[in-house]
Amino acid sequence: MDIQLCNYYSLWMNNTMLSKETRQKALTELIRTQKIATQQHLQRAMEDAGIQTTQASLSRDISEMGILKESGFYVLHPASFYQGGILQVLSVQSAGPNLLVVKTAPGSASTIGLGIDESRIDGVVGTLAGDDTLFVAISSLRKATQIKKEILKKFRPKTGH
Repeated sequence: MDIQLCNYYSLWMNNTMLSKETRQKALTELIRTQKIATQQHLQRAMEDAGIQTTQASLSRDISEMGILKESGFYVLHPASFYQGGILQVLSVQSAGPNLLVVKTAPGSASTIGLGIDESRIDGVVGTLAGDDTLFVAISSLRKATQIKKEILKKFRPKTGH
């Protein structure tokens, strides 16, 4: 009986985590592509996308993901992608004296590049993004180690709570 209970709990946790991840990815896409002013509108849009959720879950997701309201509509702040663990910086490597190569989850490089640009990390001159790779131009080799640390600190999802 104990093993069955453990298996049931494990299955329930896996489905809950998958459900939350799926819900948050859909939430991100909806806010990115539609003008949504209320949680009720957001809940209807989620249901239209085939994702059943409660207002309480949406409220928690909005808070966890750092979603903001600007001019009456929900918007994603670049840093919210990383704190929510939706997008991932997988690695940061030097590629010469003035270039860092950032590997990201597929489809994430552009948004992470925007987040790096908006973070105004000292020594970052600019970014150029593809699908899962991002080039970060830096002002000097001396700043490379500190910039790498800052990128990982700000843009790698938090693990453990």
